[in-house]
Amino acid sequence: MFESILEGYNKYYSAEPSAKVRRGLKESRIKGNFTGGYVLYGYDVVNKKLVINERDAEIVRKIYTDCANGVLLKNIAAELNEQGRLTKTNTLWTINRISRILNNEKYCGIVGNDDGIYTNIIPPIIDETLYKQVGLNMGANNRRTSHFKSPIPF
Repeated sequence: MFESILEGYNKYYSAEPSAKVRRGLKESRIKGNFTGGYVLYGYDVVNKKLVINERDAEIVRKIYTDCANGVLLKNIAAELNEQGRLTKTNTLWTINRISRILNNEKYCGIVGNDDGIYTNIIPPIIDETLYKQVGLNMGANNRRTSHFKSPIPF
């Protein structure tokens, strides 16, 4: 009997701090504070708030406009590398890094979480119409699996 009381107490003790942390994170998001994690390219953290780093944001805007105009991701990466522009971690640009930027809706100021969608945490670098345009371009360029391309059915 004593063991079951201890198990019940341990379960309560584990759930209580978890609820407090979730509540604190939600309140921080409502205030518009950055709650931690990886800082996106184009942003800096100043006084617990994300602010736009204009030098890097210019590159993000260029990536989005180039993709909206039909430039291939490998060509965007090659151009940035030729110009000597480096990523936030001082490495060369790759197709995957550019794809991650293009598929991240946080660049248009939208942060989705389990407890809702917030538009006050991250200032937008691009507008939502450009983000949707790029999403349509990216969806049209997805590769199809090889069994659709084969002239002989399997």
